Amino acid sequence: MPDIGTFDTIVFFHVLEHISNPELFLNNCKKLLKRNGCIIAEVPNYDNFQIRLNKFYRDFYWQRAHLSYFNPKSITTVFKKSGLKNRKIIGIQQYSIENMVSWKLTSKPQLDEPTYNLPKQYNWIETHY
Repeated sequence: MPDIGTFDTIVFFHVLEHISNPELFLNNCKKLLKRNGCIIAEVPNYDNFQIRLNKFYRDFYWQRAHLSYFNPKSITTVFKKSGLKNRKIIGIQQYSIENMVSWKLTSKPQLDEPTYNLPKQYNWIETHY
């Protein structure tokens, strides 16, 4: 079967949760890929422990614009139903532990100055987080 797609890789960050039919969307993306092409997708994780720990984060997390919510099991199912193979799920904590503490102290996100990394002397905390 000849390659019908054009792209080696398709990347989308925080898109899939806004799509009404993620399976169809991924199936259409698959058609755009060359043989052995790759899709890289980032979605919010419904299993994020902040959802259980913090009412304000939980209220912030649920957004009208999100049509779907995913955890590793559900995103794997959607990719599998779309006929995409060799799925690999990698969980990444995008924000630092300082962000988590800030949520607990202020009950709101760090919109003006979000932290992604703590100062070097606290890297050991970040590693365990």
